Amino acid sequence: MLVAEARPGGEVIIDEHGQRWRDRGSPAVWKRSTRRGRWFSAESKFEKPGWEWEGAEGWSDDWAGDRRPLVGVDISASQFQNLAVFCGLTEFERELAAPNPPLKVTLATEAFHRACDPHDDFRLPDDYRDADDETLQAAVKMAARNAGYGSALKKIARDLQEYGPGLGDAENIKRFFESTSVWRLVTTYLPACKAAADAAYARNPYAGFQFIDPFDGARVRWNPIRRRKLQIGSSETKLYVHAPAG
Repeated sequence: MLVAEARPGGEVIIDEHGQRWRDRGSPAVWKRSTRRGRWFSAESKFEKPGWEWEGAEGWSDDWAGDRRPLVGVDISASQFQNLAVFCGLTEFERELAAPNPPLKVTLATEAFHRACDPHDDFRLPDDYRDADDETLQAAVKMAARNAGYGSALKKIARDLQEYGPGLGDAENIKRFFESTSVWRLVTTYLPACKAAADAAYARNPYAGFQFIDPFDGARVRWNPIRRRKLQIGSSETKLYVHAPAG
């Protein structure tokens, strides 16, 4: 990625002390990025129709490339916001947007109120004081995140108990999430990923999962195929290759 174009230099400048300086110029500056890093950049120009915004005509800088790296900002529940858009769960997308409270607050409030309901089978450990308990908020946040990653509920239960009171066993965690938007997302997103992987494997078992970069049309392999070290050749000469482990 081009960060700054080369400058030829050659201009002679005389400072306030009468000293003469010659601008030697500078070479072009390039930045190497990863496959995933290609996504974390945006258009650096505002020349496309419909891209106008108030104040754009007076805005300029010395950025030379066509694409600009994005500034990292920690956004609450950004993982679920992106997945809600990807899965078409518009209602969940609205729940995650301002001015609604953060997802961990919503989940912790629901968990605590349900645990206090004698007619609800969901229960919480006695360690949690109220719905504002930061430990409870951390637990529901971690459980939701790991469920989105595809972790088994039994593993989620074990992991939570390593860092605090947890949320009970796997059945209790499932009992809680089944009525939430998180469960609707997980039961939509994970099957969609599996279907995409199955389709990619049926097309070519060794090509991995590929998609087209929407910015420049390049073909990108998201997760490289798994490989194993394999010895080939005669007993006298050993040669090892990393063959697909399909």
